[in-house]
Amino acid sequence: MRRTMLFLPGNTPNMLINGDTLGADTIIFDLEDAVSPDEKDAARILVRNALKYQSFPSCEVVVRINPTDTEFWKADLKAIIPLKPDVIMPTKVNGGAMIQEVSAYMAEVEKESGLEVGTVKILPLIETAMGVEKAFEEFTETGTLIVQVDNETAVNNVSKLAARYGFAASSRQTGDKAYEIEIEVTPEKAQQQEQAAPGCGGGPLVVVLSSNVMGTGDAKLGKAL
Repeated sequence: MRRTMLFLPGNTPNMLINGDTLGADTIIFDLEDAVSPDEKDAARILVRNALKYQSFPSCEVVVRINPTDTEFWKADLKAIIPLKPDVIMPTKVNGGAMIQEVSAYMAEVEKESGLEVGTVKILPLIETAMGVEKAFEEFTETGTLIVQVDNETAVNNVSKLAARYGFAASSRQTGDKAYEIEIEVTPEKAQQQEQAAPGCGGGPLVVVLSSNVMGTGDAKLGKAL
């Protein structure tokens, strides 16, 4: 069970080697946001060595790699996969094609390393509204989508988006400024919702504006908008 997930910067060796002593269910060795571009290579080596020479029996080990639109992600996988972390976390995921690209390269590295394909699992990190919406649209099987956010406004927005697709959603607060939304995704409901959506049948979409002022707040700003 992942009740707590602790992110550890990949360029801090003292935190890496002591990660499993802090009581988290999952520790995440971060090669992405926590590491500046000029330290990417050094961080990758540190994380690789931590996995090679340390054992972390009391928690799940995840490695967060760099996005696929950078030069770093393949080098991350090439160095990390042979050490068999439990999970790889792709970042800035905005659709199924990106997950498939990462999965295919992971399988390639696993074969080269003598590992069975699928030994290392994938936990995609969706960080944008577009990514969440695409996740709804691209679900082909019934399942559960868990979204973690850090404010109540995001909880409301994600819940409304789920409702728009006809998905049941429930939320709970998991910590200080930490919330989890659990969404039951049913592809059939999404398809029905798309077919029933007005104005989306392929014809022109007409937007009627009844005023030259946007909103009801500041008049000068409203006119500019």
